[in-house]
Amino acid sequence: MDIVDYLTRPDVQTRLLFKKTISLATAKRWMTKIGYRWAKAPRGQYIDGHERKDVVRYRQDTFLPFFEKLDGQMRVWTNDGVEDPGTISAERDTVVWFHDESTFYANDRRKSCWVHSSATAVPEPKGEGASLMVADFISADHGWLRSPDGTEDARVVFKAGIGRDGYFINENIVAQAHRMMDVAVKLYPRKRHRAAYDNAPTHRKRPDGALSARKMPRNVPKEGTNWLIEVSQIGDNGQPVYGPDRKPLKMKVRMGDGQFSNGEPQALYFPLGHLRAGVFKGMATILEERGFNTSKLKAHFCNRSLRFMDAYRKGLDGRQAAWANRKYHGHRMLPDHILEELDETEARVTVHTV
Repeated sequence: MDIVDYLTRPDVQTRLLFKKTISLATAKRWMTKIGYRWAKAPRGQYIDGHERKDVVRYRQDTFLPFFEKLDGQMRVWTNDGVEDPGTISAERDTVVWFHDESTFYANDRRKSCWVHSSATAVPEPKGEGASLMVADFISADHGWLRSPDGTEDARVVFKAGIGRDGYFINENIVAQAHRMMDVAVKLYPRKRHRAAYDNAPTHRKRPDGALSARKMPRNVPKEGTNWLIEVSQIGDNGQPVYGPDRKPLKMKVRMGDGQFSNGEPQALYFPLGHLRAGVFKGMATILEERGFNTSKLKAHFCNRSLRFMDAYRKGLDGRQAAWANRKYHGHRMLPDHILEELDETEARVTVHTV
């Protein structure tokens, strides 16, 4: 036990006026007396990515303001499951259905139990075993979303894995959401229904072909080529199609049209009748159609390359060069004192994190 080993150190014994360490039994009695017990540590909610900048921005600017608007439209319940009488109103007609997924494994079992003194080790399976995922909706107002006779619900039971049901992808999430709304509206037609999901990537996936400036080429592709975006192939069963190497097969599709500020559509590919019909217009042409001057685009990319080259000449590595590029994005060259500035910045970061 750590405390027993700690008290064997001569400097600790001198400071505490101990002549010898304590026994393990004494340490256990001390821990019990001050309120500790030997048990598995309680598990809290997952916090992976909770403080990432984009997550914080969405939480503060979108999610929380939206729920604040709903606050006066929802019924309020006490911790005892009793509706707050001061908030009962016909205007509180919004029901929020919270979505969650749980995965169970074939070899799930209790790790702690009562064992007889005569019991011996019993062989057990290695690993977690096959999984079974359950996705469902629950609300404070009505509990699990299902009809009184149990014949209608939005629950999905899914056997994840290649050779089983595949994987629970965004298409499955959307299909379940449609099913949830159909059941909720049928059971509670006088209510307004909202679905709440966590910020998992599967729940935030953009549609195939959705607008994105990432990786868009500046100019029209060369003759005989085109720019398309790569997406996963989806089979008739709504699941990704896998190749012999068990990797998902890909296909290329056109990016969807944009929209001008007046609401009119903006095609990103040249129309029929054009010499390059069906070919991507290029970012410069798309911006020019919106009234932007693109003459500075080439200089911008050129200056960025020059700053990176200058950073490497001055002895910076890739991470440091990226930092310097962001700091001096309006310059063609980096200042001669960039290394000293970098050392000062890293020193400040070290002090703050120690």
